[in-house]
Amino acid sequence: MPQTAPFSLLYVLAADDQLMFELKRLDVESDEPAKKYFWFHFNYHNNQLTPLTFSSMEEGETQRRAFAEGLLEFDTAQGTYTPQAATEPVKLRVPPAPQLPLRAEAAVRDYFGWQ
Repeated sequence: MPQTAPFSLLYVLAADDQLMFELKRLDVESDEPAKKYFWFHFNYHNNQLTPLTFSSMEEGETQRRAFAEGLLEFDTAQGTYTPQAATEPVKLRVPPAPQLPLRAEAAVRDYFGWQ
């Protein structure tokens, strides 16, 4: 049985076919946010984990995260993600008990080289 992965989930937003989430690495001590905080997109159809390239953020009632790959806007219940190449935004929901499905967690473990 693998050990608990050294991260905590900060945000999770889900659609039927995809998941977006931010995690904070607990195994890294650094003052550089880019070494500790990561946003990912996970595609359920092909189990593909894609790291998102963070650009900027706005906090408030509606949070906004800009990435090279698209724009994410969300509140405590729902959100939308508009990929750069898309014409329609993807509607997302905030799960009541945010956690990663096992296959998404396995992809994160592979990405960081955790056993």
